[in-house]
Amino acid sequence: MQSGSILSNSALQGEELEEVDRCLFCGQDEIVPELEGVRDHFFKCDGGEFSLHRCENCRSLVLSPRPFGQRLKDAYSSYYTHSTPADVKPSTFKGRLKDAYIRDRFGSAASLIQKAGSALYALLAPDTDQTDAYLRFTPAAPARILDFGCGNGEYLLRMKGFGHDVTGVDFDDQALDQLRPSGIAAYSADDIDEVDWEQSFDHVTLSHVIEHVPAPSDLLKRLYSWTRPGGTLFLEVPNALATGLSVFGTYWRGLEAPRHFSLPSPDGLTRSLEEAGYSIEKRIVRQGVREWVWNDSLAALPKAKQEAAREKIQSAPAQDHFNAEFLTFLCRR
Repeated sequence: MQSGSILSNSALQGEELEEVDRCLFCGQDEIVPELEGVRDHFFKCDGGEFSLHRCENCRSLVLSPRPFGQRLKDAYSSYYTHSTPADVKPSTFKGRLKDAYIRDRFGSAASLIQKAGSALYALLAPDTDQTDAYLRFTPAAPARILDFGCGNGEYLLRMKGFGHDVTGVDFDDQALDQLRPSGIAAYSADDIDEVDWEQSFDHVTLSHVIEHVPAPSDLLKRLYSWTRPGGTLFLEVPNALATGLSVFGTYWRGLEAPRHFSLPSPDGLTRSLEEAGYSIEKRIVRQGVREWVWNDSLAALPKAKQEAAREKIQSAPAQDHFNAEFLTFLCRR
């Protein structure tokens, strides 16, 4: 990876925008404009238009220029992580079996009935990796877990209930305010420079976080230092090579400008993870993700463009590890 600043010059005068001159995953400086006029279609926090550049080396995407300061804070003013986590109870027989499996697989005190339900679910479910990925491949309790980019803490609250020792970090104080009354250790990303977490965590999770940070490869290296030997990292992020991008263009749900500073390709993400020290243990294509991402994208499209998008959907290739909407990895130190 090439060294040096990712910023090509100082902030653009008066706009709280800064330009980026290289890929955030492989470090190469051969990035070329690919998508112009990308807008905040889904949360409408910023009225500007943004550009995404394609790395000619690893095929990842980079937002340039990107916001900083108050403009970046304003981009999260109505973000989904500000909501209070919902407590949803399973209502169907299959749902109750799945809940029993989750409590047995991820918790520390499953009852005999839950263990029996868990075994039945594992027998009937076509792919338990899908359920395990939904719960971020968390190890069995008790484990010490760090959720970096925890938002309102929905995942941490659930893991705490299963008997795990949980810690959260986020950049958004408004989201952290939703979590702190629960008693969970919750840190602002601005306040962790002095923490001593060397080899402290059994499991670290980055669920739709790495695309929001200005230096994702540096973050992965830092998280590696906090992971215990043999510990795991769960990571999920929109894919820069997703089929949905070719179908919906600037209206694809995964772009989410200006909050998403970059999107990795499978190659770009693999390089960053391996450079940080992690080995990749699993790569999962999450079932159901394509449907909801494409539904959201289609709804955002102007009506005049929807028919053409539907035609592209009909001829879209099947999902695989390279064109899936999300990249979902389990890694090990």
